[in-house]
This record gives sequence, C-alpha cells and structure tokens, in this order.
Amino acid sequence: LGRRQAGVDLRVTPIRELELSGAGVLDLDAVAASEVRAAADAEPVDHLVIRGDYHYLVPAMYLSHQSLLSVFADGPHQEAGAFVGYELFDMLRLGGGYHVVVFEEGELGGKGEALVRFYPFDRNTLVIQAGYTRFGGSVNGYHGVRGSVGYEVIDPLRLTAESYGYFYDEASGVLQRDYLP
Repeated sequence: LGRRQAGVDLRVTPIRELELSGAGVLDLDAVAASEVRAAADAEPVDHLVIRGDYHYLVPAMYLSHQSLLSVFADGPHQEAGAFVGYELFDMLRLGGGYHVVVFEEGELGGKGEALVRFYPFDRNTLVIQAGYTRFGGSVNGYHGVRGSVGYEVIDPLRLTAESYGYFYDEASGVLQRDYLP
C-alpha cells in the first residue's frame, strides 16, 4: 500500500455576498495533515470578487511512502494571500493576486498571478482562460503560463483541455544541458 488518506471539504454561505470554505487531507499512516486550505470569498459590490486564502501543504505526503522519490520531495510550506477578480463585461473577467510563501526553514518567497477569462457565448457553454504566474523563492523562481478551453457538452458534462508551461530562472540538476548525453 502506497498511502492512505482521508479528506474533508466544507463550504458555507452565511450571506449571499460571502462564502467560507475549507478543506483538509490527513495522512492516516503518519497521522499528520498533508494539506489544509481555508478561504473566504466576498462580493462587496456587483462584479467584484475578493478572495483571501491560506494553504498548508506537505508535498512528500502525496507520494507513496514506498517511493524513492519521496526522499527528494519538497518540505512543508505555507502560503497566504489574496486574489481580486473583476467582471468587465458579461463576457470578460480579469483577476490578479499575490501570495506570500513560507518554507519549512522559515525562508520567504512570493507568488503573483494574473488571469483573463473569456466567455464568447453563454457563460456556461464555452470558457477560454489564460494565466501568468511569477514565483520567486529562496532557491529558484519561475515564470508560469497556463491556457485552457472548457466546453459544456450537456449539463453537467464539461470537457476541458489545459496546458501549462514553467520557465525556471535557473536550470536545476538533471535538467541542465551539460548533464544530458
């Protein structure tokens, strides 16, 4: 058995303008949290959404405890920040946010992101999305790009295609050209 986990997900809307959510995953073998998320989404005025969130993650706990790769996994880290989204028109949403990242050793990093979401037809039919992320850490940083297209075939069936690209500031280990044959 590679790993055993249990999870819980909770979402509460005390008023129409506010949604509170949380999620957690417990590693049953280590009896420790492998992931914890908490967020508050508010819509103080029409077309404006503000999200504050916190995320704790232990990436090694998502790998099999039998795996050699678990030795090389990143240690626990936490991030907290905010994201603001604004609906310019019925068919266009823009957003951006920033998160502070705290690594196991107390070192700090940061992650900024920008997002564009386009609905050329009905909001539930076709969604085209593009995003950019800049991550700066104590060891290395990267630029990330993401694109996706989602199409609702019939409710509730939606097909989505996504593509991600990560461009690191410095090549690391086996990815460096002089290590390749």
